[in-house]
Amino acid sequence: MPLSPRLNSFKWLPLSCLFVLLPVAICQYQYYQYSPVYSAPLVSTRPDLSYVFNYPYNVLRTPGGEPWCPAASANQPPLFQCKPAIRCSPWFIELLYNPWWCTAADGSFGACCPDILKTTSSVARFPESSKLTAMPRDITKDEMSRAVTVARQHVEEISAFEWHAWTNMLAPWQNSAAYSYSATTYASLIGQQEGWKGLQSVEASRKLANVLKLEPKYAGFALQHLCVKETALSSICRAQPACNASALYRTYDASCNNLAYPNWGRSNSPLERILPPQYADGIWAPREWPGLPPVDTVSRIVQDVDYPDNQLTITVMHWGQLVAHDITHVPTFLNNSAIQCCTGDGKYLSPERTHPLCFPIDVDHDNEFYSQFGVSCHDFVRSVVAPREDCKFGYADQLNQNTAYLDASVIYGSTEKVARSLREYAGGRMRVTVIGGDYVVLPVDPDRKDCISDEYGSQCFVAGDQRVNQYTGLTVLHIVWLRLHNKYANQLALVNPQWDDEQLYQETKKIVSALVQHITYNEYLPSVLGPNLMEEYGLLPLSTGYTYTYDPAVKAQITNEFATAAFRYGHSLIRNYNELWLDDTYSHYGGELYLKDWFNNPKVLFDPVIFNALLRHFITGTAQNFDENVADAVHHYLFKSPYQSWGLDLIGANLWRGRDHGIAGYNFYLEACGSKRAANFDELLAFMRPTVVEKIKYLYKSVDDVDLFVGVLGEWSIKGGIVGPVTSCIMADQFARLKDGDRFFYENGKQPHSFTPGSNSPNLKIFLVPTGFYSVYEFGQGTVRHIRHSRLDDPQRVLDSIPNV
Repeated sequence: MPLSPRLNSFKWLPLSCLFVLLPVAICQYQYYQYSPVYSAPLVSTRPDLSYVFNYPYNVLRTPGGEPWCPAASANQPPLFQCKPAIRCSPWFIELLYNPWWCTAADGSFGACCPDILKTTSSVARFPESSKLTAMPRDITKDEMSRAVTVARQHVEEISAFEWHAWTNMLAPWQNSAAYSYSATTYASLIGQQEGWKGLQSVEASRKLANVLKLEPKYAGFALQHLCVKETALSSICRAQPACNASALYRTYDASCNNLAYPNWGRSNSPLERILPPQYADGIWAPREWPGLPPVDTVSRIVQDVDYPDNQLTITVMHWGQLVAHDITHVPTFLNNSAIQCCTGDGKYLSPERTHPLCFPIDVDHDNEFYSQFGVSCHDFVRSVVAPREDCKFGYADQLNQNTAYLDASVIYGSTEKVARSLREYAGGRMRVTVIGGDYVVLPVDPDRKDCISDEYGSQCFVAGDQRVNQYTGLTVLHIVWLRLHNKYANQLALVNPQWDDEQLYQETKKIVSALVQHITYNEYLPSVLGPNLMEEYGLLPLSTGYTYTYDPAVKAQITNEFATAAFRYGHSLIRNYNELWLDDTYSHYGGELYLKDWFNNPKVLFDPVIFNALLRHFITGTAQNFDENVADAVHHYLFKSPYQSWGLDLIGANLWRGRDHGIAGYNFYLEACGSKRAANFDELLAFMRPTVVEKIKYLYKSVDDVDLFVGVLGEWSIKGGIVGPVTSCIMADQFARLKDGDRFFYENGKQPHSFTPGSNSPNLKIFLVPTGFYSVYEFGQGTVRHIRHSRLDDPQRVLDSIPNV
């Protein structure tokens, strides 16, 4: 059966009002050839209180008939307590459908819910070793040397082509969609260096596979018997950093988080895989037509249908994007400028002008939208590959340019160079731009030219992640967190005048990182994954105290499937426009801000009126329903400039990226997540919507060929969550790894850096023990009216109950 279907004043609105839960099958992760290994038996973290929440029969009531929440007794566990509504986020489903409101001791509006007193780890482990395919024969040192020499020559030829392309200005036009796209995906200097190393290893692996005449399905595994260190490529192997086990703060690049494996989760490291890649040659060649349908054809099953989800605000999409930009950034190859793969008007380049690392998307002549502009080619450059972590030959793994840990690197940067460039070096604060004396936004880099330019030039904001200017909603969140950092740094300086700039910065960064983690696990993830999976994978934050689930054997690396497919589910939630309300009473409507007109163009946010209006939209604007429909702003107008009539296709790019990375078909992940593989398309109906299955059965030759991202968009939502069974499986495992494999996770106890209960810091009091960050956007000086509706998702009502941080 299918699974059911605000500037200087600053107040915070609970994201639990914004992340709303929908109608999760428990997903047991199984990695290929291995069963999952759990560190402890599953222990219930959320007591089954459905009998109590069975409104209206079992809710305790006053003599007047009002719901009543008992006070906790010193002699019995705090089964139920009246709390600020924000602290009942894990119980949102029960409270949404069976409201149990109460009045807190200070007279504020609250909700009645129990505490979460224990949690447990239930993450599936990557196997420590792989069952490698045997080599058909021994290979001589001379054969390995020749393969490495040929690989190096090939990479040098690519480098020579890039010099030719750069000197002949073969690059996308600056104000084009292709240029804007490349601006969000380009590799940093370190990323480029690692990419060239990885490319040499991959090319050598290809040559070795040819020498040994290895079948594609075995090649990537058999070659893992051969060590790169034993060849002239030994310098590409990454050295282990020296670690300080008593360090109180994270390193900039996340090295030494895991003291036993100090490169795990480090920036500019390879992605992990759940399943082996499916490359055409077993090494790096993508699978294409005729084996798989053209992605432009598949992309056209997606329609632009305005189907808003009235229980889900647009903030859930924005927050998901911020998290994605914190933990993942897979860059593309580039030369001294962006690589051009198509002409400016969307035609193919001649072969002699086409970069070897281009992988352009073919646009069908019968594409109703793009054919009217004569577009037949979309720019697409292959992802940067990384040297394998084990420093062996084998199949290609892509590079994650960001730190894998959820450490607020999206705000601060994933390298020391970036982090230091963003600091003011006074009072622990970060650099800002001040407009009109009191309007604070991000710093501007006058040297960056990748934002849309006009007669006044191009003005780009800078932040910890280079994609900060991608779209206005994301930039708004960056501005909010910049202000928050400086606010807390100033507060800490008042309380601790003996602290120097460095300590103020690091302590503030530590707090902000914890807040990002808490919002994600306490408010965002329960909305996406639902309560069952949150419990199953030990993801729920405790109501009080510490957790002790850190396990150095848990590899907190980002999986390729998560980054390339599963966590792109949020593209379905995107809206074509933002509604602009110009006052806090929502009585003056300022029209719409259309997404397609503001990609890579943050100039609108230099106006405080627009900034505040966008914050209001965060609260009242609904997201689109999660389904296979996607807003035209990203389906046909992605990164469209004012000088073009069309943009790129995000859906096609997602599909093409999956094939670029060798991601296996959806059906294989059904099996990895504990279900039986579908034998035919009809058996997919248990997991995917009929409207999707009916379309894809005529596109794919085999049910095993269905692209994972198609499955992500097509799945039924799991009970209590947004995403489907396979997507939730991949996501839950990933966030369990980011919790249990992070030595600096904010709830961890018995660590030198653990937060100290009873600290005099006003900032720590905010969330110790440890659940009290009130993630609220305050827009104005006026107070919010106390409006008493019966729904938790009435933002103004809950806002009135929240302490000002």
